[in-house]
Amino acid sequence: MQKVRIFDMLYRSSSAARLNALDGLRVLLLEDDPLTAWHLAANLGKCGAVAYTPRRSALSADSLFEEAGMISKVDVAILDADLGTHTSETFARRLHASNVPFLFYTGDKSAVAGFLREHDVPVVEKPAHVDTIARTTLGLLASRRMSADA
Repeated sequence: MQKVRIFDMLYRSSSAARLNALDGLRVLLLEDDPLTAWHLAANLGKCGAVAYTPRRSALSADSLFEEAGMISKVDVAILDADLGTHTSETFARRLHASNVPFLFYTGDKSAVAGFLREHDVPVVEKPAHVDTIARTTLGLLASRRMSADA
């Protein structure tokens, strides 16, 4: 019971949550660990974002890109590099080709090292506070807007 209170206090005090920094942002979360996905989705929600977390069985590029046009429904994606049975590199390449901004939230950058050598993509290492993820996401979107305006 005490752990829940400490957890709630930590995230209620989040500056990103207080400011609704991600208000209305639609975020696709690709994470193979259900607890981590739930935790991240809940805390992004506290920051004002709407998080989409596909079922673990739907963690294939084809199902997300071809069924129901999921990619056209999101503003940004957060990818775990290591999805258990495979890496998220296929997702990253498809997101890049679709011009959807994304970042990696991972404990294993080596899983997508080849992609990172080719592309400048932000990486937030696990574990990270929701403020770090929110700031990185906002920075990514701001740099995209500046590039589009230039």
